[in-house]
Amino acid sequence: MEETEFVSRVKQIGGHAYVVGGWVRDRQMGALGRDKDYVVTGVTENAFNAAFPGAFKTGRFPVYLLEIARSTCDVSLARSETKTGRGYRGFDAAPSPHVTIERDLERRDTTVNAMAVDLETGAFVDPYGGLEDLRNGVIRAVSERFADDPVRALRAARQAAQFSFRIEPGTIRLMAACRDELADEPAERLANELRLALSCHKPSVFFVCLDAAGLLDAVYPAILSPPGADRDAFCRRMDALDRAAALTERPEIRFAALACGTAPQWSPLARKLPRAWRHCALFAESWRERAFETYDPDAIRDLTERLIRHPIGLDGFGAVILSVCGQLPPLLERAREIEGAIQSVKASDAPDGLRGPRLGAWLRDRRNRAIAEIMDGAASQPLNQ
Repeated sequence: MEETEFVSRVKQIGGHAYVVGGWVRDRQMGALGRDKDYVVTGVTENAFNAAFPGAFKTGRFPVYLLEIARSTCDVSLARSETKTGRGYRGFDAAPSPHVTIERDLERRDTTVNAMAVDLETGAFVDPYGGLEDLRNGVIRAVSERFADDPVRALRAARQAAQFSFRIEPGTIRLMAACRDELADEPAERLANELRLALSCHKPSVFFVCLDAAGLLDAVYPAILSPPGADRDAFCRRMDALDRAAALTERPEIRFAALACGTAPQWSPLARKLPRAWRHCALFAESWRERAFETYDPDAIRDLTERLIRHPIGLDGFGAVILSVCGQLPPLLERAREIEGAIQSVKASDAPDGLRGPRLGAWLRDRRNRAIAEIMDGAASQPLNQ
């Protein structure tokens, strides 16, 4: 179904269709909007279901999955929400044909996400000043209801990191008010916000904003070591994270640079992160110092072969070490040469008759000799010459 047909069907049942949220924001910033989210006002659930029998309702809120313009899109019926308990489940949602688009937008997190476009008339709907905040580079809560869902505090910090915006003081205050309820939030929600934040251009902004709101030690305590006390350590960790972000887009490597020094302390949050992230962080922590102490060709070969097989990889490990330590050990400076030397010595090159342990010993010996030549050459001719 094309979007024009969707709008027409909504109009036929007495409703109005809007595109809302991130797509509108991105278009206002001059970027191509990605997935569209829709809100329909003026209709009952029964009428919507009759008009769109193929729509699939997700969760307990009136949100449907519907194929529009060859994409599976979220379509929400306009609703109001009442806080009834703690956390993101502590809401009563009331879809109603009497809820206007302005009232529906009021329940959203920040003003830059509380804009809409009327798909029938093309009118731009901006009741809370989102466009002005976009132009001024400001993240602002739509209303005092911001703190109803404590994870909105993390989203505001992530938006600041995503767009290099500042969070205005009133919103920092509302973020701080989320502290107690954040302690009850499921680890997977916190882990999801962390995953998204680490994909930002300058991910340190996310953590700095949380720290400004007094939330960092409550949500991600391992980032402060010890929590709240060592400001220099926190600043060094943020610098390492941003250096890693400049070197690689791989989120598992950025996470490893962030967690280096505290990797074993990330449980239970770590259990909600991808397994490769945890493996990379633990490997980097285990080998960070040893890499600078490894000069023996046999040990260099062993570590290089491990890195070739490990999810972190040679480039990933090098990015973590360079980000955290500010320099590379000799074995990583020559990592690609060493890898090439290892791969150039093949079992097919061995003398006839070598099998089993004898073949393994021959391969190790030849590879170690090649590595020794590379390292001797590196010692006699430094890379900066």
